[in-house]
Amino acid sequence: MKKTHLAIAAAVLAASGAASAVQVDFSGYMRAGTGVNARGGTQVCFGLAGADTKWRLGNECDYVIEPTFTAKIGEYEGADWGVRVMPSVYRAWGQTEAGTDELSTRFNQIYVFGNKISQLGNGTAWAGRRFYNRLQTGINDQFLENNDGDGAGLENMEVGPGKLSVAFMMNGRGGANDNRFALPIRFTNIQTLPNGELSVYLTASAQLKSHDQVANTDPVKQDKGIALGFYQTINGTFGGSTLLGFKHDKQGEVKNTRFVAQQDAMITPSTHLDVLGEYRINSNAGVDS
Repeated sequence: MKKTHLAIAAAVLAASGAASAVQVDFSGYMRAGTGVNARGGTQVCFGLAGADTKWRLGNECDYVIEPTFTAKIGEYEGADWGVRVMPSVYRAWGQTEAGTDELSTRFNQIYVFGNKISQLGNGTAWAGRRFYNRLQTGINDQFLENNDGDGAGLENMEVGPGKLSVAFMMNGRGGANDNRFALPIRFTNIQTLPNGELSVYLTASAQLKSHDQVANTDPVKQDKGIALGFYQTINGTFGGSTLLGFKHDKQGEVKNTRFVAQQDAMITPSTHLDVLGEYRINSNAGVDS
């Protein structure tokens, strides 16, 4: 995505008495579409029962606007420090409240960070709300890994043969005082082939047992969870890249196992073809599906 760089004169005077400049990078994402339903009503999206894929190319029944502003606010011992803000507007087609259109507005991301910290193996320290640990298959908008939420962490630290990231994540939007948290750990950029890398994702999750002093309620009991994923990428195949993945996750008696293979092939320099296959085993309280 093309970025636009803006130089904004800061109102803070440097020690030398000259005004410093704050660099702000702007990027963003937006989509909108509409359709008709042959049986009446507005556009309806389709999908396979039990699948966590949404599909794209005309099968997105919503619109979203997500401008992103990243400001560099200073340097310290070679590290860049800044803040990233992403306000958003969202609406699903047919979503109404009391006969009027309902718009959902919020800050999807707002966090501070420091990059290239030598004491952290040239890694990053961050804290706030952000999109985190997103591993996406792209064409069908499926997240093999996703730990969005509020938290803090250390990311992409050079450790041994790869890069290590650890975080503590929560999301208070769950409601009902669920107080669930996750501890995602990932080890990426492990060179396994001359043109391929392995990534390992391990995420443990549990529930804080705190009492809601405002609503005077205890959290609804939830089981602990664990997830482990292995993802191998191979670059240069058919002019694109190959992804081979395996993931197993468990929360209480609910278990999911999946195998994923994705091939991105270049048809022309500006056109690519994605072929995706997935085999999935779900079990809920001992009942396979």
